[in-house]
Amino acid sequence: MLKQLDAFDLNGKDLHTRGIGENIRDVKLLGVSLDKPVVGGSDTHHFMQYGSVYTVLYQPCTNIRELKSAILNRQFTWEVADDLHDRVSEANRLKGILKKKLEV
Repeated sequence: MLKQLDAFDLNGKDLHTRGIGENIRDVKLLGVSLDKPVVGGSDTHHFMQYGSVYTVLYQPCTNIRELKSAILNRQFTWEVADDLHDRVSEANRLKGILKKKLEV
């Protein structure tokens, strides 16, 4: 089933929770074992986490076909923000406050 995917992504919350080094190692190993690239992406649900992990393309892409080609041909790198832990922690804190307000 995983072979159907085009790539795997590094998730900001997972990097925070599991540890940056450990998570990167595990996702890279999975990618290598299935010959899939690993991109940066945070699947964020909170604005504080935007930019925690991101992909930098070597060339601009103007459509989905070009983007998919760049990813499959590994024409990118990814970055983890220096303040990833602060971003995710603050997002979690703010989400907790919002959740409490919604319970009332």
